[in-house]
Amino acid sequence: QAVLEVPLAKAVREGGISENGGNGLDTAVFTNTGAETVMLRPRRDIFLLAPADSFAANLLRALAQLLAGVALATAFGLFLSSALSRPVAVFTALVLAAVIFMAPSVIEQFPGEVGASVCDRIGLALTRAVHSLTASISEAAPIEDLSEDRCIEWAPLARAVLVDGMLVPVAFLFAAAFVMRRKALPDRA
Repeated sequence: QAVLEVPLAKAVREGGISENGGNGLDTAVFTNTGAETVMLRPRRDIFLLAPADSFAANLLRALAQLLAGVALATAFGLFLSSALSRPVAVFTALVLAAVIFMAPSVIEQFPGEVGASVCDRIGLALTRAVHSLTASISEAAPIEDLSEDRCIEWAPLARAVLVDGMLVPVAFLFAAAFVMRRKALPDRA
């Protein structure tokens, strides 16, 4: 490919007018004019510098992402401890954590189900389901972003805080309260 176009976020100046005439799309264009073949992959080989917030603001966004993950893990742990015995809850949490961390690798190695056995298809479907539910929290890497001086973007942060830090923990806590009300208490005689 001789020309590579990378869409960028809208550049808006004060007054709400786009810098490129108002069409709302900004694009960086790279053209290979040399004789050698060059392969450029956006967000891997190409890094565009753009003005962003201060390091302190980026640090606060990273902290918010971490707290959303902690809230989700804590609520899930409370739900498991209310619904299951301690050894079963610990085993379930460890297996689920292993599946969450292995899911991207498994999905990449087995992209299709052609020629797979029924057991492999079921495992792949479960892995994809777990990955789709946990992708927003497992793909967030605020410490890595801070150490590599990358800006933590607002859209994934807002989704992580709203879904992983508020909605899902509240659902887990309501489910834990429901289970605890139905659970038989041991006799203390």
